[in-house]
Amino acid sequence: MIAPTASVTSLTEFARLFGPGAWVAWPSALVLGIGVVMAIRSRIMLGHVIPVTLPDALRDKLHQLDVEAARVLCVRSPSPLARIVTAALDRIFEGEMDVNSVERTLEDACREELSRLAAAIDHVGAAAATAAIAGFATSILALGIELPQVTSGANPDAVLPPVLLASAIGILAGLALLLAHHFQRTKLSLEAARLQRLAGELLDILAGAARRAHAN
Repeated sequence: MIAPTASVTSLTEFARLFGPGAWVAWPSALVLGIGVVMAIRSRIMLGHVIPVTLPDALRDKLHQLDVEAARVLCVRSPSPLARIVTAALDRIFEGEMDVNSVERTLEDACREELSRLAAAIDHVGAAAATAAIAGFATSILALGIELPQVTSGANPDAVLPPVLLASAIGILAGLALLLAHHFQRTKLSLEAARLQRLAGELLDILAGAARRAHAN
């Protein structure tokens, strides 16, 4: 059983850390919240790069050389893969039958989609750095405000904990967001390879179907 005096002491320490002086932790906590929102957003984006059912459905339509149906599928499943395939199909609808030209269109669309995903992930990395900087900067500011009280005889134990709390929250927030950034960067590399491989496969299917149709 915890002694009453121990409980009172714990509550006193908690109040000292998270009492009025804890304003110094607000900037880091705010940046952490923004970073978490960005991390969730980029994670959702990474999870929708290639919809589960879209590749097989596109393979089926492109084998049949049903370009219009393939475009409809892309419209109904908005995603990086759908936009990349749509860019290539649009070139075909414009009358472009050169496979190399359509392949360049696919590559350009791939780069554009991957750049958009990388930018969303880089925002998480920027939030990680900002959280740590905000923690240190707010600690220095708070120390400058509170230091005169210490020199004038105030108890340092009543001043320093909130100041140190700001740095601690900034560092922890920065580390958490940095880990999220690293994880999502790794996942982006895997998704990029998969996306490029799948786009090339769909182009090969389309080119093969076109050659068979022309031969017949």
